[in-house]
Amino acid sequence: RHDRVFYRDIKKDLSIHVVKKLTRLWDQGISGTDFFIAGIGISMEVFAQYKQVLDDNDIPVTALNLLDDVRKIVTDFAINRALHNDSGDLISPRTRFYISWRVLYKHAKIPFDDALKIAQTVGLDLKHEYKSFIRKDKGYIKVLGPTDRKIEDIESSDMIDILHKSVLLWKNNDKDAMLDELKKSGLGGLDVFYRVAQAISESDPDSDESRLLDGFLSARDGIQGIMMTSNNGQTKLL
Repeated sequence: RHDRVFYRDIKKDLSIHVVKKLTRLWDQGISGTDFFIAGIGISMEVFAQYKQVLDDNDIPVTALNLLDDVRKIVTDFAINRALHNDSGDLISPRTRFYISWRVLYKHAKIPFDDALKIAQTVGLDLKHEYKSFIRKDKGYIKVLGPTDRKIEDIESSDMIDILHKSVLLWKNNDKDAMLDELKKSGLGGLDVFYRVAQAISESDPDSDESRLLDGFLSARDGIQGIMMTSNNGQTKLL
């Protein structure tokens, strides 16, 4: 066992070690709170190799100090695995929050404090989001799916909100309005937009949201084809 080490010197190794073991847990289907707890336990395996881990001011780093970094590692891991690549940093905090919630908690409600920590990890101010897809019910937070929302109430141009509006328009068979929305937002031709939809669908495959997203995704090739052609009034969505 080593005597002391600076946290900055082991931070990279910590991330590598945690991700390696999280991969095994992911493949075993572990998710939710258990996934976060496992990440904390795994990180402590690295800390246990040293008598003292110090910050840049020679102050000992405790397990509580470590929590924020571990939470970020776990959240980034879940998002990137869900997207099947490393494009998680290309999407907004609001969309990252939505994906991480669906991947880790599916459609469950969780205590406000836990939701707040996830929001902080992805850079989202939770208290300013109650008019979006986030609802507070006493001491718990719930994340609404598209069918829990009304099209006219979705005003944000964020990716997750455009996705919700698009799938609702698709469900209502209002294809022209859906195409207009996707053209206006510029998202209809982007692969990452559909990877986000696929990741959410795969997070809870037996849910109504998943079935709705799968239907929308079945039209992906037609939508992207239309996005790449001029609007000459002859192109139809199949």
